[in-house]
Amino acid sequence: MSVPAVMGGNMNFWYYLSTYIMFEIVYTSVMIPYNTLPGFFISIYGQDSPTPFFCTGVAYGATLIVSMILLYTNSWERPSDEVEDECVANVFEGFKKLFTDILSTLKIRTFRHHLGMYLFVFGAEWLFTAAFT
Repeated sequence: MSVPAVMGGNMNFWYYLSTYIMFEIVYTSVMIPYNTLPGFFISIYGQDSPTPFFCTGVAYGATLIVSMILLYTNSWERPSDEVEDECVANVFEGFKKLFTDILSTLKIRTFRHHLGMYLFVFGAEWLFTAAFT
């Protein structure tokens, strides 16, 4: 929900700040319970048992499967019968096409700006965390 709001072009500083704060609130509300899940299972089953780690893996796997199904069913720009399959001759050609496609996204100016904002903001956040914890 917050990522499309950030993708709008030519907005002022306050727009980007408010969408970033909204993203961080949503991100934190998801990641705090996600990161405390192993501790929750350890408190139930004990630290010496392998069960908490198995339960954590099952919970992470189930979350990932559900999110991938939702992503697949809701993210097509065109109907799936109109999408053409691409075939490559060998593995080398496949990697060549992959890197060509990845590098071609850098030609989009808006993408470069948002990639830079993402990298610098999270780099500053990691630096702040490393310096003050």
